[in-house]
Amino acid sequence: MHVKSTSLVTQRLQVLLSGVGHSCNGAFGRSKHDDAMRELYEASLNGCVSTLDTLIKKDPPILSRVSLYPFTETPLHIASLLGHLEFCQILLQNSPNLATELDSKGRCSLHLASAKGHTEIVKALLRTKPEMSLVRDKDAMLPFHFAAIRGRVGAIKELIEEKPNSIQEMIESDDGSVLHLCVRYNHLQALNLLVESLRGEHQFLSAKYKEDSTILLSAVKHRQIKIIKYLLSQSITSEQQGHGKWNRFEKFCRTYLLDQGNWIDKKTREQLMVAATVIATMTFQSMISPPGGVWQTDTHKSQDGCSCPN
Repeated sequence: MHVKSTSLVTQRLQVLLSGVGHSCNGAFGRSKHDDAMRELYEASLNGCVSTLDTLIKKDPPILSRVSLYPFTETPLHIASLLGHLEFCQILLQNSPNLATELDSKGRCSLHLASAKGHTEIVKALLRTKPEMSLVRDKDAMLPFHFAAIRGRVGAIKELIEEKPNSIQEMIESDDGSVLHLCVRYNHLQALNLLVESLRGEHQFLSAKYKEDSTILLSAVKHRQIKIIKYLLSQSITSEQQGHGKWNRFEKFCRTYLLDQGNWIDKKTREQLMVAATVIATMTFQSMISPPGGVWQTDTHKSQDGCSCPN
């Protein structure tokens, strides 16, 4: 996932603006509508509200003509990316359907605002077209996924409130969840927000995705020490707390890897923590999914000879 930088957007748009009129009108040159459109896009770059107001008053249909021009983004895309809140609000008030327009990569303005963490713009877009929160781009990514990759906690919170079930939406490209994105890109605060939103639904901690990878195993793979410790603390439910082997292992980690000061250097301690976490994960998995299944020691024979759970 790559979101263009401000300077790149500016440079590319300036090139496109210089060609307005020639591409649309050929030998007839630029019309007054072309000049107005050029002003509109320049205003979106600068967030110039006064210019936008003037253009709309002089030419009310101007926003409806945006789709007739060869730009890959709308003014709303640009203003959302650059964080021009008031400019976005005026665009949405006068042309709500701009929120449904997609760029050349299949992204709506909500994708860009979410990626950049412009929380107030995210709110405005969700109020106008809430259904856009479930629109996937050409890489099958939701706005929610963009926010998770960048650790945009404010945007994540707004998207969850609007569509709580979006947490369960899978990333089609690698068959993972938004939790995996937070782990992969090391965003503990964002992960914590998601975990709190799923409080009481502990099954996600042990859910397996691509290559049988849980989020805990993913954290081990990427050596995210703080996330590893956090996930371990969240995965110990009341059932696991009473497990003798787990308690002994937890005490070992706490005593010899976390609380012994500088008896080993930081790098070595982190490497040991990763190794210990692998063992912890295996222990945890064996407790929640014992060999032979959960009914292996709790069955009796029915009269017809079939084994049935008690």
